[in-house]
Amino acid sequence: MWFDNPTFQDIDARLHINPSIAERWKEETSKDMYLKASDGLWEKLWKNDK
Repeated sequence: MWFDNPTFQDIDARLHINPSIAERWKEETSKDMYLKASDGLWEKLWKNDK
């Protein structure tokens, strides 16, 4: 889809390419409002399903 789109030919959207963006991403996603992978996450999400 993006391969032939001239607007995006010279854009690299990988977060780790830019250290400033990568740090901001890590800072934002470390907030409590985001789910994190962990043992028992599935059970925590669905424990009140019944």
